[in-house]
Amino acid sequence: MKQIFENKIIWVDENYFDNKFLFYLPANLSCSFEFDMAELLLPHKNENLDFKKDYKLWNQVYSPKDELKIFEEIVEKILKENKKIHIENISLLEEVQIIRNLYLDLGYFNESLNRFEIDFKNAPITIWANISNLIYSFKDYNKLKDSIFFIPPPREPKHQKALKNALNSGIISTIKIWDENKEKWLEFLKQLITEEKINLLKLWRSLYFNYENIWYNLDKTEIIIEI
Repeated sequence: MKQIFENKIIWVDENYFDNKFLFYLPANLSCSFEFDMAELLLPHKNENLDFKKDYKLWNQVYSPKDELKIFEEIVEKILKENKKIHIENISLLEEVQIIRNLYLDLGYFNESLNRFEIDFKNAPITIWANISNLIYSFKDYNKLKDSIFFIPPPREPKHQKALKNALNSGIISTIKIWDENKEKWLEFLKQLITEEKINLLKLWRSLYFNYENIWYNLDKTEIIIEI
């Protein structure tokens, strides 16, 4: 079995030919500078849409326009007041682009290595995505219906793709994994690993180590994934 640390992978037993990986996950997270997009969207619920007749309308019950407006206002305020914030539950490609441009302005892109090297401890704004918004998109409503009525809603595939790209580039600093639907998110993580769509160390930085880097208070749990 191999154990995943922030910058290395090491063998922790003599089973050199198995495909087991030992990871850390955070528990009991707390942070004094969080803003949760899911909570901020609640007052903007559109009560006039009959989403029980057309499940895809859930995407507009908490609309992308409202989310982006809230996000832009938060970013403007934080930068003006020279504060630090971690914005939870982003779901839009426009939000990713705003933070990407901010990180370019802050000099976090290393041109010689062609990659972002982000100072999460000192970055004024960091963002995280719910793993559900990485797994599901607008096209899943017909099949899964109200079982994916979370907030922010599953967006169009272009937004889901942007979130995955932002995760791979490091612009999304952390991913939130919930206790429920463990089988589904384990399957998703295995897929990311086996298809090599993201660097393994980068993936687990976003699942645990970046929380430490952003100054979260947290406990540590362990999980074993067999590929």
